[in-house]
Amino acid sequence: MSGRILIELDELLQAERKLNQVMQKLRQDECYLRNVYGQLYGWKGMAGDEMRKQMSSFFSDLSTWNSRFEARRDELIRYIERMRYLDESMK
Repeated sequence: MSGRILIELDELLQAERKLNQVMQKLRQDECYLRNVYGQLYGWKGMAGDEMRKQMSSFFSDLSTWNSRFEARRDELIRYIERMRYLDESMK
């Protein structure tokens, strides 16, 4: 039984690594987009106002997504720790 839990732990750890990679990529993309967003302040008129409004909404959504990813990652980490504990207690 212990071997089965170890396999699941490896898969969970791989999922955690991939999730961290996705989160890192999102942060990098956000930095890039914030730089682009900063350039929009030179835009005048309704088009500039509308683009800034849409970008602000996008960054708000992105912040929500990042928070959800972090919460799910934290849940995954707690689950992995429980699985490790169970694996150790079965030895």
